[in-house]
Amino acid sequence: MDYKGIILECFGVGNVPIDENSLVPEIENAVKKRIPVIVSSQCTIGFSWMYLYECGKKALDAGAILGHDMISETAMTKLMWILGNYPVQY
Repeated sequence: MDYKGIILECFGVGNVPIDENSLVPEIENAVKKRIPVIVSSQCTIGFSWMYLYECGKKALDAGAILGHDMISETAMTKLMWILGNYPVQY
């Protein structure tokens, strides 16, 4: 697919599956293709703090971008603005 960016709405503080159905290889593949992967929390109150647990740390090591206190809709709007104003050069 012709993705330009990905927002992952993850568990709690930004935890992604790392064992069964791991997303880490998919994050690595996207980053290699210069597709930004932003991780936000699906919690309505709170923020992504991926350094807290191993599953978040592995996603960061794979190249994911920490969404901090942005809800998914905010991250999506900011990503669309960035991609619209600064297209990726391949």
